[in-house]
Amino acid sequence: MNNPFLSPRLTITPIVLGAIFGLASGAVGTLLALAYWWPLPVTGPTGLALRPASRAVEEPVEWATVRQEAMGRAAAVIYPTGTGGSGNLAGAFLPAAAVGAGAVLTSDGWIISQDAVLAGGTATRLTAVVDGRSFPVRAAVRDSWSGGVFLKVDGLNLPVVSFGDDSSLKLGDRLYAHDPIRGLRPLTVIGKGDRPAETWDDFIQSSERYQDVWHLSGEGPLSGAAVMDSSGLMVGFFEGNSAGAALVPLSGFYRQISTILRDGAVFRPYLGIRYVDLSRRSDGGAGTPPRGAMIAAPGGNRPAVDRRSPAETAGFRAGDVILAVNDEEISAKRPLSDLLSEYDPGAVVSILYRRGRLERTAEVTLGKLP
Repeated sequence: MNNPFLSPRLTITPIVLGAIFGLASGAVGTLLALAYWWPLPVTGPTGLALRPASRAVEEPVEWATVRQEAMGRAAAVIYPTGTGGSGNLAGAFLPAAAVGAGAVLTSDGWIISQDAVLAGGTATRLTAVVDGRSFPVRAAVRDSWSGGVFLKVDGLNLPVVSFGDDSSLKLGDRLYAHDPIRGLRPLTVIGKGDRPAETWDDFIQSSERYQDVWHLSGEGPLSGAAVMDSSGLMVGFFEGNSAGAALVPLSGFYRQISTILRDGAVFRPYLGIRYVDLSRRSDGGAGTPPRGAMIAAPGGNRPAVDRRSPAETAGFRAGDVILAVNDEEISAKRPLSDLLSEYDPGAVVSILYRRGRLERTAEVTLGKLP
């Protein structure tokens, strides 16, 4: 008997359809799980990257998309070499294993990051993933005074970041960190500090204070991630540690970048004094505010002038007030340490200073920071 209800086609079809829908729902569930647990690229050695949608900041979609595309390709994620998943993800670089982030400075493979990436060992035990490709790190140049590190990989025609201007940053400014793991992260400038923080009271500081840092609030990205201004240009890198979150501006590296590319090392100039920044002191409304940097000892075992330093060789002593470097006057906006940071070790600078009531000029050959 030909009973249509017992037709093989009609009895098999529901089974087939059920299997298809079951597989489809399983695939959707898997993708949802990936999007939740791994909201960033999972990159394998083939160069193929899974890039689920990142969590967007509360800005217009066009805004986030432009910045994401501008920084995404030039961003680097740093992993320990040998990191990999298991099973179907064997050989992949998983987000949870990342030790930091960075940004590509040059098309031949120099990457700027934060020196926390070196905490687990030497640079040659690291791998950088850039634009879906993995590169072993060949060398690192560390700048201990700023917390920055420059990593070198063997890359060709790599996408590079675009620099912005951090000189106009101020309290309350909104910045955006590009986290290769979670997308754009909004941050707010809440304060300013020095690096290194070698100060003894409100006024005495070192001539070798070379790096401003901006303190930030907000949910931070990976250390070393690029931080952008409102126009989408990189103004520094993110640093997160037990002391809090900070932006280390790129302006403190401009001169160092050229020496790193040329010599593979960081060289900072050295004068060797401690001083009171008179421009930060009030005159009490009595007249012209004081100006200059008065050489002074902070107390303890730190002298006003370092022994065998360029300052001692030039004859400076406690009580001298430095007024200008190469005719550029010291001011609250341009303190002595900032002026000195613009010169390379070995540069000869003309320093105008006052001793007692007399103004004098000294030619000083800047040394290399010990």
